[in-house]
Amino acid sequence: MPYSPAATLVVSCSGAKLTLINVLEQHGKVFVQGAAAHELAGQQVTIEFAPKTKVGTTRVGANGFFQTTVPLPPKDVRNTSRARYIAVVKTFVSKALKLTRRVTMNPLVHKGGKVLISGKVLPPLARPTAKVNVTQQLTCKDKPKVVGTAKPSRSGGFVLSIPVPKGQKAAIYRVITKVRGTPTSAKTFPSFSLPLPVDLS
Repeated sequence: MPYSPAATLVVSCSGAKLTLINVLEQHGKVFVQGAAAHELAGQQVTIEFAPKTKVGTTRVGANGFFQTTVPLPPKDVRNTSRARYIAVVKTFVSKALKLTRRVTMNPLVHKGGKVLISGKVLPPLARPTAKVNVTQQLTCKDKPKVVGTAKPSRSGGFVLSIPVPKGQKAAIYRVITKVRGTPTSAKTFPSFSLPLPVDLS
């Protein structure tokens, strides 16, 4: 399996040899995904619940990505900013990612010349419901540009299909929207998903 162009893009843009790219609650567990530099392929990755509590291990694939599932954190910290994860390979340590986010994206799927983007906006939603904008970044120097919009369902779910740009081997996508801070507040503020990469070739 060759090293992934999407992993190359992530590593180049992050400026780090080890990066967590997604931490997502799924089916009663936490899905963790990351990318690593080419020279770390095959190395064991330790996933830690910050600070320094080992919760899982996996290995960097030949394509530069790694992923695993780990247990949910304790209920008293699960929905707080203290619920953060890091990845460790040898002396390399990723930046910490929060578990709880107002906008989440599922792993991206490239199929039939399109990228399927799905996820959820956690309530309370804006009133009226704000659209989600999907941005696309093709190189580290490019500014992300909006390539699609959708209106979430009442529960906050959204699905979009974005045409693959011609001649590109990889891209990074992100979702941006507006949400309310509390159920009783009318004021909205911007909220962003994590930027996720995908191979396009």
